[in-house]
Parts: sequence; structure tokens; C-alpha cells
Amino acid sequence: MGVCKELLSQTRSLRKDKKQIVIVFACRTFDLENDPEIKKLFAENSEKVVVKVPVAAFSDEQLKDVIGPDAFVPLNSHQKRVLSCPHNLAIWLEIKKEEGAPSFRTATELMRRFWKNRRQHLHNARISNTQSNAFLEALINYMERQGKISAPATIVEKTPDVLDAFISFGILQRSAKHNINFCHQRYLDHL
Repeated sequence: MGVCKELLSQTRSLRKDKKQIVIVFACRTFDLENDPEIKKLFAENSEKVVVKVPVAAFSDEQLKDVIGPDAFVPLNSHQKRVLSCPHNLAIWLEIKKEEGAPSFRTATELMRRFWKNRRQHLHNARISNTQSNAFLEALINYMERQGKISAPATIVEKTPDVLDAFISFGILQRSAKHNINFCHQRYLDHL
């Protein structure tokens, strides 16, 4: 949120200098409607034009264009519906790039395949399952106890190599104020 607020501040400054600039802020509909910080962000900037552009599920034709007819044809209707969600499709494409088209029946199974893939990356980077599990446990326990989706980096400061690996493999990201959070809320939700 700190980064978003700073972008808005810089945009205001540029607009005062007559620069034409637009910000695209993307989030889940659920967060847009329920997150108090996001609501406040838009309330504070109500003088600006805000256009909401919903991102709908991909149609079968769009999905076929993205994954190709060879991968599309064997999918059943439920699998196509799962992959019509942009985040699920991104996960599927990431796994496909490395392992070939992953088989799955549900979105949960696809997420499990993602985590298996990420754990393999961590293992290849010499981060053991024991280290990964202890790291995630400390992080998730803090987030659960505090009811937050981010945690101070100090929670895992004793294992900077593990933190760096989780960041480099697109699982975690550093945010403002020396906090860390999952790159996508669904990673935390799944765990």
C-alpha cells in the first residue's frame, strides 16, 4: 500500500507539471470491495477519475489462443473453467514451461502442483524442506495470530538465504516498511 500511495503522490506532482500519466491499479474484486486500506486509498483520491475495469474469466477461445489447441483439446469443461481464471492460468503456464502441461482436476490440485514446483526450486537452491517448513511456519503463524497478510522481515531474519530464495522464486516479496508478504494472496490462503 505504501508503494501505491507513493505512486499516487508522484502522479499528482507530474500532473501539476502538465504531464499526462495514468495509473493502473489491479486487485481482486473481493479486496476492492472489502479491504479498508484500498477503500481509503480511493476515497483519498476521489477528485481523480477512477475507472473500474473488471477482469473476467477467459473465454474458451481466448484460453485456446493462450495455451494452444494441442493443450486445450484434452481439457474437460471443469479444467477449462479452472484455467479461465488468470491466476490459475499463470500458474499452469509457469509449470508447463518447466515440466510440460501439468495434469490437474481442481484449482486446489493446481495450487498443490505449484507448491511442489516451488519446493523443487527451493531444494535445487539448497534450501531443505525442513528449512522451508520452519520458515513458512514462522511466517504464517505470525500472519494468522496478527490477522495480517504481511509480516515484519524480522520474523525470519535468522534465515536471510531462505528469504532471498522465496523472493527469487516469486513466492514472497518485500513491501514498504521492511515487511514481507506473499506475491499472491492465494499462496497464503492455500497454506
